[in-house]
Amino acid sequence: MSAGPGAPAGGRLRDAVRDEVAALVGRPGWTDDDDLVTVGLDSLDIARLATRLHLVTGANVRVTDVFAHRSVAALAAWLAQRAAAGPADPPPVAGDGRLSEGQVRLWLDDNVRPEQALGNVLRVAFRLVGEVDPDAVAGALATVVARHDALRTAVHGDEDGLPTARPLRVEEALAVRRRPAPAGEPVAVAAQHLADELTAEVSLEHGPLVVAGLQPCAGGQLFVLAVHHAAVDGDSVAILAEEISAQLAGRPHPVAPVPYAAFAAAEATARQAPDLPDRTRRWAERFRDLAPVTWPDTPDAAPGPALGEEPLSVPGELVDRLRRRAGGLGVTPFVLGLAAFGRAVAGVTGDRSFAVAVPHSAREDRRYDATVGFFVVALPVPVHVPAEPDDAELTALHGTVVEAMRHQDVTLPAILRSLRRRRAALLRVQFAWSNWPEPRWSVPGVTVEEIRVRPLAAQYDLTVEVFPRVPGGPLHGVVEYDPAAVTGMTARRIADGFGDEIARIARPEDAG
Repeated sequence: MSAGPGAPAGGRLRDAVRDEVAALVGRPGWTDDDDLVTVGLDSLDIARLATRLHLVTGANVRVTDVFAHRSVAALAAWLAQRAAAGPADPPPVAGDGRLSEGQVRLWLDDNVRPEQALGNVLRVAFRLVGEVDPDAVAGALATVVARHDALRTAVHGDEDGLPTARPLRVEEALAVRRRPAPAGEPVAVAAQHLADELTAEVSLEHGPLVVAGLQPCAGGQLFVLAVHHAAVDGDSVAILAEEISAQLAGRPHPVAPVPYAAFAAAEATARQAPDLPDRTRRWAERFRDLAPVTWPDTPDAAPGPALGEEPLSVPGELVDRLRRRAGGLGVTPFVLGLAAFGRAVAGVTGDRSFAVAVPHSAREDRRYDATVGFFVVALPVPVHVPAEPDDAELTALHGTVVEAMRHQDVTLPAILRSLRRRRAALLRVQFAWSNWPEPRWSVPGVTVEEIRVRPLAAQYDLTVEVFPRVPGGPLHGVVEYDPAAVTGMTARRIADGFGDEIARIARPEDAG
């Protein structure tokens, strides 16, 4: 990897890096040698910086590269060294029909846990207010589906029962449903009902992978998408919004995206690394003595919904203190959020050593920035909550998270095979710091409002998901739980405990 032909050179390279960092920090009083996390960048800022440096220098800058060179001076020196090393990386080539680990995992999940399969469908809803032509929206979506191979790749079992990719035509991959406006139904309720209806049609095995719904609503159209997660992630939703907007507005599309199949092929090549089996065994040993979380009470046996929710919210003033605390410790706010989650679980269950699933985006190669597909890996992170939590616990957890990121090529199924355990015998809880980019629509004469729709099934016994989207604003989130495993009272205690632990970790400015 090297900088492209238009990359700044010498001192101008450091100036370019400094300018990009300054735009994210937004305040004076720091130097080129200061730690980027200490001066206030969180994990989302780090991802943005990696993207900006890629655009400015032409270098293939990964998030892990920024974490490894956490100052302006170190980043500039690293970029200069890589630029002198040789020509730029060749562009990724299209794949050979192999599936990514994520596609295979979700196909297996659909088949092994069919009662949870509906939870593998991503559902988003938008209210389009203004002069909206439903036919134009449907046509724009068809054009976008044709541009992205992941949206047209079904996964089915071959004669030996092994997952195999099957390309679909656009008309097989996409279904668009028109519905009349329901009488007297609020838009949010209508969006939930329409999302539930569309989700039932999504099929990873046969298609369609994308089912869209258009329904008149006050001032415009309700636009709902249900897409199998094997074809999309949170970043993909932002890409879809940008490309559908461009199509509706008559703007030219960006250059053709790198095919998702190229990512799957590169991932398969990486799995051939000679040291991977030994690294897998060593990393799996970190989990051998961990028992799954045990819940303090048992839900009623009566059948009910596949998902329950409890809201949570952390005030903006407390979030600001948390960010400053993270900077002072040289860790990211995500790490402190994970620590608060671990402490909340320990406070309710009494378990102090357990594994937590952490969704992590593998879009570290900037050439996939415009590619729609599923790039998320579930990183298992060993969490140890001491009887008397302190700063050492927080910095140790930061080191563990960095180590987990370095082992992201060690898949969860490989860890479970090494331990000879099923997922539920290790992982029952998940913590998601969902800093996906917010979908941005740009259609003349049309305003767009996103409407949250609930998932249909829980993926773990319990998940805390928070959405750190608004700088300076409160931290909103939700506790999702499987009512067959966790009671609503336990979920509420986790939600309350998370807020309490955030307050303890952030602690008042004068607490010393």
